[in-house]
Amino acid sequence: MRNLRIKYRILPLLFIGALFFPFINGKIGLIQEIESSENRSLAAKPTFDLLKPDPFPRAYEDWFNDHINLKNRLVLLNNSINYFIFHRSGVPQKLNLGSNGWMYFNNLMLPSFRQSNLFNQKELQQIKDELLYRNQYLSEHNAVHYLAIVPAKASVYPEFLTGNQREHINDSSRTDQLIAFLNGDKNIRIIDLRAALKKKKDIGQLFHKSDHHWNSLGAMVAAQEVLNKVRIDFPQIPEFVKLDNFRIEPYIGKGGDLAKLAGINTVVPEKNNRLHPDKNMLPELIADKNKRYQVPKGFAYGWGYEIRRTTQQQELPNAMIIRDSYGDYIIPFLSYGFNNSLYLWDQWEYTLNKNIFEAEKPQVFITMVTEAQLHKLLEQNPH
Repeated sequence: MRNLRIKYRILPLLFIGALFFPFINGKIGLIQEIESSENRSLAAKPTFDLLKPDPFPRAYEDWFNDHINLKNRLVLLNNSINYFIFHRSGVPQKLNLGSNGWMYFNNLMLPSFRQSNLFNQKELQQIKDELLYRNQYLSEHNAVHYLAIVPAKASVYPEFLTGNQREHINDSSRTDQLIAFLNGDKNIRIIDLRAALKKKKDIGQLFHKSDHHWNSLGAMVAAQEVLNKVRIDFPQIPEFVKLDNFRIEPYIGKGGDLAKLAGINTVVPEKNNRLHPDKNMLPELIADKNKRYQVPKGFAYGWGYEIRRTTQQQELPNAMIIRDSYGDYIIPFLSYGFNNSLYLWDQWEYTLNKNIFEAEKPQVFITMVTEAQLHKLLEQNPH
């Protein structure tokens, strides 16, 4: 109890000291503003137009609010006190603070775990029809289709959720629904990554605490499971992706996207591991920087639209993977299973991208979609 009282007395002083009296150029007392944690551009100072005076007061207020002296430090101080002392999220509608430093996205990721957004029978049949169409189309073009379902963080680590977020609203999630509905058709190849990740939790932390993505270790486990399923159809794929073939390097970095959402990523460190390939056990993974397709206009992550890797192992199949941000982590592992790999981030559409597929002619086509985005399979043209 005494330690708790000391913590509450000292923490605010530590934060004030850290935020307002940093060491700059070896001197104390010079206060320097820090970068904003908001993912947006600051408002520009408006000019008064005598012919259009009405917008000026609001525009000036926006500019003034964005440029208050030391605003970002004050915001960080407020967010830090909320988090460290009161264990409270500044954006509770978006962010759930779990126990032991774990954070969860309050978007579709949590409802997927809490089983509150189920499919109806018509929707399940519509998704099945879409997958059967993909199977037929790809088979006619000498390719095999796999649907890899990436679990929400809460599906793998529910034990750190707090309050009513731990409660299940229904007996099964929509991921459970979909898999049960599709299991009767052996032609549909489903890779449910939830079980594989849960099973390997004992080897280390598989998701970032302060980010909604899996980490490198979790991505390695996921890649291993995907390749195990693909290997059934392509037995020539070697078992390159296993923990023994990688060297683990612990590191401490800034907080992830959830900590940034709460405005505390600079004061909440993320302890994690990097995995480095053993060059004696694995072929060289080469980045092909040749871009063959135009990035969709307005796509914020255009750098990641088209990513290519090659092992130069001609006996292995070529693959095309439709991915999202989780793909950033899995690329360094999944690519070892293929000769040439094309990763396409199609703006969370998860479509066949027929024009690109027909130009690439891969033997393996993987649609990698998170639990939160399964509804995207309903938004395709009905077949």
